[in-house]
Amino acid sequence: MFGKKDRAGWLTCEATVERVWSPAIDLPDRMAVRYEVGGVTYEHTEGLMNVRETIKLGPIPIGQTLRHRVDVPVDGTVHVRYDPADPSRAEIVGNEGTWTQA
Repeated sequence: MFGKKDRAGWLTCEATVERVWSPAIDLPDRMAVRYEVGGVTYEHTEGLMNVRETIKLGPIPIGQTLRHRVDVPVDGTVHVRYDPADPSRAEIVGNEGTWTQA
C-alpha cells in the first residue's frame, strides 16, 4: 500500500476487527478495523492478502488452499501501522504481499 520509505517512523498500535467481507467473487476479501490514537478513533479498510497452503494426506500433497495472511475474526485484535503525522494513513501489519485468486 505504502512504500517502505514512506513508512519510516510509523508507529504501531492495536486495532479491533470490525468487519470481514467478500465484496465480489473476483475481488479480495476486505477487513475493516478501528483503532485509537491520541484519543481519536480511526477506521481503516483494506483488501486481505492470501497465502497458498498445501493440503496433505499424511506426507502426500493432494492439493492447495488459500487462507488470509491476517486471519482474525470480528472483534479480534490486529496490529496497525500508522503515520504519526496523519494517523488516518494506516495499514494492517502482516497483510503484506500480493493477492492471488484460486
